Amino acid sequence: MKIIHITPIYWDDWGYQENYLAKIQAKLGHQVTVICPNVNLSSYHNSILEKKDDYFFFGFRVKRLQLTFNLLNRFYLYKNLQKTLNDINPDVIMIHGLACLPALQVAKYKKKNPYVDLYADFHADALISANNFFSKFILHKLIWKIVIKVVAKNFRKIYYTRPSVKRFSIEMYNVKENKLHPLLLGSEKNTLDPDEIRNCRTQLRSKFNIPEDDLVICTGGKIDHWKKIDLLINAIDKSGLKNKIHLIIFGSVESKYLEEYKNLISNINFVYEMGWINENEIENVYHASDVAIFLGNHSVLWEKAICCGIPTIFSEDIDRGYLDLNGNNIFVKNNNINDLIEKLKYLSDNPKKIQLMRLVAEEKGYKLFSYSNIVNKLTESWR
Repeated sequence: MKIIHITPIYWDDWGYQENYLAKIQAKLGHQVTVICPNVNLSSYHNSILEKKDDYFFFGFRVKRLQLTFNLLNRFYLYKNLQKTLNDINPDVIMIHGLACLPALQVAKYKKKNPYVDLYADFHADALISANNFFSKFILHKLIWKIVIKVVAKNFRKIYYTRPSVKRFSIEMYNVKENKLHPLLLGSEKNTLDPDEIRNCRTQLRSKFNIPEDDLVICTGGKIDHWKKIDLLINAIDKSGLKNKIHLIIFGSVESKYLEEYKNLISNINFVYEMGWINENEIENVYHASDVAIFLGNHSVLWEKAICCGIPTIFSEDIDRGYLDLNGNNIFVKNNNINDLIEKLKYLSDNPKKIQLMRLVAEEKGYKLFSYSNIVNKLTESWR
C-alpha cells in the first residue's frame, strides 16, 4: 500500500508514534511518506530540522512542506498539499491529531479521490489540554469541535491512544463512540538478551557508584510542574531511606520550571541527572532501574517502561487501568505523599515483590505495547 502519515511535528529517529508507524510499515514493504511542516511547531523542543525538505530515512520518505500561513503554531495550512497528495496517489492517509486545520485539506482531497481511505487519531485529554478558559472553550469546544464535525464523516476510523483520550473526544468534540477505536501508544526493545540487560544495570550503577542492593528509581520526560517530580523527590527525602534509594532523572526541563527545578534538587545527593537522552539510552536506564515512577501528566515513556519490562508506579486515575497488567504496577493516591512514602518503603524492604512485578511486565508488557505488534495489527486492518 501507499501510506501517508500527516503530523504537525516530526524528528528523525525519535520515539513518537509517527516514527514507529512509518518505520515498521516501510519494513513491511509498504511505500510510506511522512508529511510535516518545514518549520518547528513545538514549544518543547528546539531541535534543528533537517535542511532537506524531501529525503528518505529508514526506508520511508519524509516530505516537509511549506505553510501558507501559521498562527501561534496552532492554526496553519500546508502549501501544495493537494499537489503532493495527487503526486503520491496514496491508498491510505492517516492524520496524527485530527484537531487541526490540515484535516480540512485532506477531507477536500477525499472528495475528489473517494477511493482513498482516511484514518486519524486523537492524543489530547483533559489533563494535558483544555486546562484553561481559552483552550477549553475557544480552542477545543468551539474551533476544533467545528473542524472535527465537518471532517469526521470522511474518516473510516478515528483512533484514541488511551481511555482518557476517548472520554475527552466524546465530551469535548461530540465524536460518536462507535467511530472511536483504540490504538495504544507503545515502544520497542532494542534487546531481549538477558545478559545485555544485566550489563545495562551494572554499567549505570557503576557510573553513579550505586550499591547493587540499593533501590534505583527512574523518571523523566519533558520536565515541568505537571510532572510532579517535586512530590517524588520530597517523598524520598522524607522516607528515611534517602541513603538506600537513588533517583535517576532524564529529559529536558521546561524553561519556566528550570529555576524551581534547580532549587528542588540542590543539596540533594540521591538525584542523578542525565539530561535529554535518546531512545536507546532511555531503554538502558529502564533496564538499569528497579522501578519507573510517573506521578504527573501522561507521557509515552509510561508505555515504553512497561514495554521494556520494568515495574511501574503511577498516580491513581479512573482512566489508567490499562497500564496495570495484573501485577506489574502499583498505583498511589493522587498527590498523597504519605501513601507514596509507604509504597517506597514497601518496595525497598521487599525486593522479591519487585522481581515478581518485573516478571509480569516482561511477560505481558512487550506483547501489549510493542509497536511491532501494534503496527502489524493496525496495517492488516487497513488492507
